[in-house]
Amino acid sequence: MAELKIGDEVMLKTPENGRYYRGKVGKIYEKTIRVNLPNGLYIEKPIKMWVKAGDKDE
Repeated sequence: MAELKIGDEVMLKTPENGRYYRGKVGKIYEKTIRVNLPNGLYIEKPIKMWVKAGDKDE
């Protein structure tokens, strides 16, 4: 997996509560990232739980 940068479009590798969260990276911390969702909210999860939205190989 390539390094994630601010502005990259990402999605969760596995669904949570029945859905795959997808959005753009807004902020990167040491072990977590903040992803801005299309509805104006955000979600913070560990980096290892995310994959770039265009990547076929996880």
